[in-house]
Amino acid sequence: MSEEREIKDIGIVLKSIDSGEADRLVTILTSSHGKITAKMRGVKKAKAKLSYASFPLNLGEYIFVKRGRNYTVINCSYIDNFASL
Repeated sequence: MSEEREIKDIGIVLKSIDSGEADRLVTILTSSHGKITAKMRGVKKAKAKLSYASFPLNLGEYIFVKRGRNYTVINCSYIDNFASL
């Protein structure tokens, strides 16, 4: 049986890789949980509400769901974006 739990942590996106037609795999450095690689579903669609959260150097408070060894981002509260660096 796969245990499911929610994790809420502040993090910055280090890397973003396209995965399939509408998804991305993001590597996020978090303050409490270290480096997490997670899937963001549907963020490449035109009307995606979380597309901003999948770009490198975006700082936000991410909410992950952990299922077994895999993480999925389900929400993000924007804090800042350092893409201009």
